[in-house]
Amino acid sequence: SDVEEFVRTGKEINAPVGQFSADKYNKRKLIHTRLTEQELGSFREYLTYKFRNKPVALTVIQAKKLIGYSASTISGYVSSGKIKGVTYFSHFILPKDDLIAFLTSAYGNKIVNKSKAHTKLIDAWKRQFELLHTQSLHDMISSDTET
Repeated sequence: SDVEEFVRTGKEINAPVGQFSADKYNKRKLIHTRLTEQELGSFREYLTYKFRNKPVALTVIQAKKLIGYSASTISGYVSSGKIKGVTYFSHFILPKDDLIAFLTSAYGNKIVNKSKAHTKLIDAWKRQFELLHTQSLHDMISSDTET
């Protein structure tokens, strides 16, 4: 366990991102959705396509509507450099590509308590990914039987 490792090695262990919440009334179940490096690349392509008609630069409020995290959480990510953004008249402006990069980064992938919108995006990508994978397997099988 982590505690045993700490006692044995003295090495500090970090809790997963988003594991703890000050909101004691938050009844939402923690969903540990982690993607592999290959899946993150595919998820990035999916988000690029999914957000293709969104503005190139987003306000925090627009980003909030897309990915479901609170405005203060998104602003905190920008302030800490996890999401690239610029200040424009005391408001953050986020490049859409950098928002996608955040969602598909190692940090974004490790968020334990993902927003409902973030989780829905992953679930929609998984359905699409599985459908394409199933279709390509079907095509492979069909081509094998024809030869």
